[in-house]
Amino acid sequence: MSYPHLELELSEVPDGVLVRQSGSAYLARGWRLTPEVKYIVRLALEAGLISMIQRDHPRESNRLPNGAGADYLTFAPSEHHRWVFVLDMDSCPRRRAPTKVKFSKTYKHALRRAGIACPPEWRSPQELIVAVEDLSMALSAAAPLWDRLGHRQGKAMERGLHDHFIDEEDLHAHIVQNWERTLRCKGLELIASRFLLGGLAHRQGEIDILARDKAGLVVVELKNRAVWNTGGETPDRQLIRYMTHPDLLELASQKGDAIRGILIAQEMDHKLRRAVRASTHPIVAFEATKASEKLVLAEVARSDSA
Repeated sequence: MSYPHLELELSEVPDGVLVRQSGSAYLARGWRLTPEVKYIVRLALEAGLISMIQRDHPRESNRLPNGAGADYLTFAPSEHHRWVFVLDMDSCPRRRAPTKVKFSKTYKHALRRAGIACPPEWRSPQELIVAVEDLSMALSAAAPLWDRLGHRQGKAMERGLHDHFIDEEDLHAHIVQNWERTLRCKGLELIASRFLLGGLAHRQGEIDILARDKAGLVVVELKNRAVWNTGGETPDRQLIRYMTHPDLLELASQKGDAIRGILIAQEMDHKLRRAVRASTHPIVAFEATKASEKLVLAEVARSDSA
């Protein structure tokens, strides 16, 4: 599917659908350009949702050339708007034709005034379920609100503009986009950005960055501000859970690789540093400082086995 006037092209590749628009590209994993999917794309474009790559969807770190892609197709009036609706894996029960899409909750009242059933998605109340058969009517109901409600604001518009990282995604995108000047200089070869554990159907975690050096596999966990707390899984335990996951152990066994972990954050509290030093797993922790296209990493903690 090619739309030169929109600088948009969708093409099937072995792992999904390659989406290219205005100089950016990503892999929509697991998708196929079936007649039903083409119908939804055409309907969206004809309604004025002409952007399939927005400012933060997918994330910069998930885009080509190094990104692992995303498992959805998203639609908005422009790259600077929030997405209006998304076609994701929940839209296709058991890989059948899409039966539903997810609308942003922003348009709830407009959809309900039009008499369209739009119950909230049970895992994410910010998303509304709309049947494909109601999509045309839903787009007509939401269209008058796009300019008033849909413009992006906040962090997504600020990433990459400051002399510091405004959030974890800003840090992630900076590292992946400038790999040759960041972690490559530490002898790491990039394997994947956002490596899924457990597969698409049974997600059990997502490694921020998976890399390799001469000794074996390196799991990189990123945080904006990393703190040790008792209210949930701490960053060091999260990293260890990824390092010891069966998927990663199987991958490492193929070449007899060792597995070590790297924790990177702009700030890291003293309790977390002590936890890293006390760990029985090989972990090194760094604090990151942004320096133009470079990344200055200062080691702040290291376990005895690292």
